[in-house]
Amino acid sequence: MLSNAQADSKLAAVLLGRYSWGHLPSILIQIIAAAALQDYETGALEQVKVLARLGNNGLCPQNIDRDLQRKLGDNKYASSSEEVLPLKRLLLNPRRLTFANLRYPMMAPHNVFASIYRNYGAAWRRLFVPSGEELERFWTSLEGWPGLANSDILLVPNYKRVCVPLILHGELPSRTSHQLITMIWNDDVSKANGGRTKEAFWQRLKGSLDLLFEGVDEQGRELAGGYRGCLIGIAGDLEFFQSWLGFKGATANFPCARCPLHKDELMDWRNTASWRRHTYRKGEEWHQAQGHNHGALFHGKNKLSSLNLLPDIMHTKFLGVDQYAYGSCLHKLIYRHMPGAPEDNLQSFMEDAKDVWKNEAKHKSCSLRLSLFTDPVKPYSDFPRLKTKAAETKNLGMPLLSAWRQYAPDDAQEHTQARLLLETSVEMDDLLDSTKAKWRPSQAEARKLRVLIDSLSTAISEVMGV
Repeated sequence: MLSNAQADSKLAAVLLGRYSWGHLPSILIQIIAAAALQDYETGALEQVKVLARLGNNGLCPQNIDRDLQRKLGDNKYASSSEEVLPLKRLLLNPRRLTFANLRYPMMAPHNVFASIYRNYGAAWRRLFVPSGEELERFWTSLEGWPGLANSDILLVPNYKRVCVPLILHGELPSRTSHQLITMIWNDDVSKANGGRTKEAFWQRLKGSLDLLFEGVDEQGRELAGGYRGCLIGIAGDLEFFQSWLGFKGATANFPCARCPLHKDELMDWRNTASWRRHTYRKGEEWHQAQGHNHGALFHGKNKLSSLNLLPDIMHTKFLGVDQYAYGSCLHKLIYRHMPGAPEDNLQSFMEDAKDVWKNEAKHKSCSLRLSLFTDPVKPYSDFPRLKTKAAETKNLGMPLLSAWRQYAPDDAQEHTQARLLLETSVEMDDLLDSTKAKWRPSQAEARKLRVLIDSLSTAISEVMGV
């Protein structure tokens, strides 16, 4: 047992102590321990000894960082630049909120791209270009993708060998974030009185991305031996698309970024639905209809459009529709279909869930209490919604399906619809898991995914009364 080994191993004692205080996650504990064991078995301990002697063997902790920097030598990281952005400022006399053009440090993507190519060959091969053949295979897999049809990438000579695909990933930080820099940035963003912090930020980013697309720096010199960095997609949650990219929210009259239709026409999931005929097929169509409402990022040399938006599965499904759909199914199960008191029903459900996960031979878990999906005092006052982490929400799919099959197995319409919702959601998760290593699924996988999306959307509309 680890408790008996703590006295024998100094490393184990430190790791377990840091874990107990929440300073190290369990996955990092394993990585450090595995690396230490490998070093011990191979005798590669010289660098570990150097690190252990920092700050006079730890007796002078104030000197540890200084000593480490000296051991590392001059770093070759890309240097940051100061960009002028309009940021909020509070004036005290008279007291009023205004904005000012202030210098703000930024890491320009084209400088980072060049620095990694020139100074970190292993990272370049791992993150950007493993080989020319693999780069070519990637671009070949994208042939026919609407997000690429309008792009000037296709006009670059030998583009399959010189254009490095890039994805911009954005996420709207929570106002309750514990990261001070996130709070500072949120408080500095000027949205009113002509501030336009976001527009200025995207304009600076567009300039760097345009240089990346050309593969040159501000003086026209090659960035990375002829390679170009080409932005092909923007990943993020729907809130980020709305707040930072200017797309409409779900409650807007015309909320869809992929078609021009009114919200009342978007809940029809039949094959004859009108939105299917009006979906934008090319980036040019979107630019003509909606492009003028969006900022600099969509008017650069990469020629992005709404067809290049990549909503991430975690926020869209597991922290999005699943939390409401699973919350609704769980609420009906606990308060309507299971025979005991709600607390007892939930305990029984969780015991059954552990059996389901054990039979799946997968390590899954989820901690649930009534307050994580409803108000225990007034359980019918608000719409049920799971307040669980993404992985926990996903893990509940199969246990919920198993419970509905057990406690509501008849052919009543509500029961059939709920089981269909859960079956479709679980099947979709399995398909997404099986294709997550691919940039693009096969045609058969894509067709199946579209059928599952339509079925899930229809079932959610029926079960939740949308």
